[in-house]
Amino acid sequence: MNTKRTIASWIAVAGMASLLVGCSGSEPSANFDSLTVGVASVPQVLDPGQAYSRQDISIMGLASGTLTTLNDDGKGTSNGLADAIKETETDFTITLRPGLKFSDGTDLTSADIVASFEHHLADATNAFAYKFAPIKSVTAKDDLTVMFNLKRAYPSLPWILATPQAAIIPSEVIEARGEKLYETPVPTAGKFGIETVNPSEIKLTANPNYAGTKPTAKSITFKKIADSAARLAQVQGGEIDFADGVSPKVLSQLSAPLEARTTVGVNGIQTLSLNELGVLGDVNIRQAIARAINREQINKVAWAGMNVPALGLFAPSSQYSRPFLPATPELDSAKRYLAGTKCETGCTLQLIVDSTDEPSNDIAVVLQQNLKEIGITMNINKMETAAMVQRSNDADFDILVAFTYENGDFPDALLPFQLGPALQGFYTGYSSPKMNELLDQLGTTRDEARAEVVDQINTLFEQDLSLVPIAANLSSSASRVPSNIFDISPSFAYIVG
Repeated sequence: MNTKRTIASWIAVAGMASLLVGCSGSEPSANFDSLTVGVASVPQVLDPGQAYSRQDISIMGLASGTLTTLNDDGKGTSNGLADAIKETETDFTITLRPGLKFSDGTDLTSADIVASFEHHLADATNAFAYKFAPIKSVTAKDDLTVMFNLKRAYPSLPWILATPQAAIIPSEVIEARGEKLYETPVPTAGKFGIETVNPSEIKLTANPNYAGTKPTAKSITFKKIADSAARLAQVQGGEIDFADGVSPKVLSQLSAPLEARTTVGVNGIQTLSLNELGVLGDVNIRQAIARAINREQINKVAWAGMNVPALGLFAPSSQYSRPFLPATPELDSAKRYLAGTKCETGCTLQLIVDSTDEPSNDIAVVLQQNLKEIGITMNINKMETAAMVQRSNDADFDILVAFTYENGDFPDALLPFQLGPALQGFYTGYSSPKMNELLDQLGTTRDEARAEVVDQINTLFEQDLSLVPIAANLSSSASRVPSNIFDISPSFAYIVG
């Protein structure tokens, strides 16, 4: 698995792109039959396993027919193509809905489930292969029944089956195309099918054979408009119906027929990665930094007060949230932590930040001011995304402004990257045998047992503090259509009514 490539997409601002697309002059939707949505990026390949940005994942989610679906709040799943799911410790038996068909009208049976997961499991390029790693095999018992045999207990499997990377594809298409599977659109079992795609836009059309509630919109065109100001200008001018990702600083200026939209993510947070290979290897300095930060000020400066400060490891709206840090500075506490450290009488730290991400740059400026109050000088190094990712991989920094993201309130997919060895604790160099043991336990527990493990993870995180929480993830957009027609969920999925 290309772990670094996957996580690098979480470091950059969600949905980042690099090219500016000009205005098209298309007419706005009047009856919602067709929608045009401005986004920072569109998928450059049609493989859901190669969709890295938040917006790419959301687009592929509309086309990917999956056995389960993620609830809008991101905290549970419902049956999708599956009619019933029965589970034991290491087996999931799934019965399909009868009469399922793909978008091209061909029947969807258990053979397609088996072929799809054999492809997913064998695909060495799938950046999300770690989600499928506990699956040993998938076999068909009859046309409507499949069994997932697992290497270990895997309570999060129903969530994994709801992700776009678990899309069900016709077995005949997989067999016929082989490695060229995604060179052109494949028949889908999702709410939409992919009609056309090019570097600047992707058009989806409603799947007439979709097994769930049919969407109001018959087609959605996602236009790549890399600059957020350009996206806002186009939705203001009526050339697009929805601009995903505009600066929250301008939302208060919008007026009818435009509607400002904000969504706080249910999983993942804006964070500072603290490199433990240098002076920040001293946990007391890390604790001091965490208590010197004015998170309320950062929220006002970076997000016009529309975000929510993150005061713990989990997003504030997560069921696992346990706040322990202050929203406003506790300078006396911070200075007590600095006593006896290399920063007691002052020190200089290097911070790296993506120059294209406005909130991250705002965070850096406020952070620089905050740390000056406790005698720490922080130099801000702004750089392009590729350079920042390289510096991250090389551990060539003291502090990294980053964020983590996962589409759903399921901790066992994201935490191993934040705190485990997969990425050396999200580029911090953090290594804790006890934390690794807890992360292993997390992946096999459920319900009350899982809550107990998460509680222990929170406790250890609060002691070691390799990452410093800053704020929740915020999606801010502008829309000409009602929220029951098109919206963004707390898991950052696109909701089409």
